[in-house]
Amino acid sequence: MRYVNSFRNRLAHVPFPHDPLGEVADALEAATEQLFSVSPLPTAHEKNGQSSVSFR
Repeated sequence: MRYVNSFRNRLAHVPFPHDPLGEVADALEAATEQLFSVSPLPTAHEKNGQSSVSFR
């Protein structure tokens, strides 16, 4: 029983790394904000934000 107690005490004081899930969530939120804050580039058929297609 003494050996079991000794092993339990050693294991109880082993430092475990912190849970990085919060950091991952923060990084994902920042990346999402950056992605949606970028304004789209005009495509080849647009000039100054206006479509070059004419209807007759």
